[in-house]
Amino acid sequence: MRGLLLFYPKDSYRLPLMEAVMHRLGWLTPLVLCACMNGAVVNLDAGGSTTDGDSGMPTPTDAGPVTGQGVYQHDVQDAAGLTIALSRFNGEITLMVNVASRCGYTYQYEALQDLQSRYFNQGFNVVGFPANNFGNQEPGTNEEIQEFCTSTYGTTFPIFGKISVLGDDKHPLYISLTEESAEDFRGEVSWNFEKFLVNGAGVVVGRFRSAVEPSDERLTDAIDTLLATP
Repeated sequence: MRGLLLFYPKDSYRLPLMEAVMHRLGWLTPLVLCACMNGAVVNLDAGGSTTDGDSGMPTPTDAGPVTGQGVYQHDVQDAAGLTIALSRFNGEITLMVNVASRCGYTYQYEALQDLQSRYFNQGFNVVGFPANNFGNQEPGTNEEIQEFCTSTYGTTFPIFGKISVLGDDKHPLYISLTEESAEDFRGEVSWNFEKFLVNGAGVVVGRFRSAVEPSDERLTDAIDTLLATP
């Protein structure tokens, strides 16, 4: 199966000034390809290849082995506190997003819902994980978060209970996403609305930073390709 896109944009922020500064400072941590390419696309074919954002020419790279058993092995809690097995998504494509209600990127809920409406019947789900790790931008209760999302954006995709995506209390799901995926996709989440594209086997095949819009054709093309791959 083809693996797909890893995109690290440098611009296109829609954040208040202080949030933008915090976000950029977070990006000073050396991440794979982030510092050396003006936006990078990683294609995990046999052996893998990278496409330089300036030249558009592919160069070989090794994506590294995938460890663990895939992210669908984990359980999470829904907004009511009930345990939900992510194995319910076995065989389906998911876009896992750490969301927040008071972020400069909160408007992306609308486009995430558009993805859900567009692809749901083809075996795809956006999956939201509220987290209060960045700027205290998700302070509400699970009930308040659900009410906000449904009343403001009409969301129908799963939005689970609050978790931590960073630090000592990082949820096991995010340990798998950020530490046990192929090497090119590893690294701590740096802000709200980072997006992990996961295939039907629970393997991360793409990672998109917060500034990548859900409607970006690099993301939608990746979803289209995954859905078309047996």
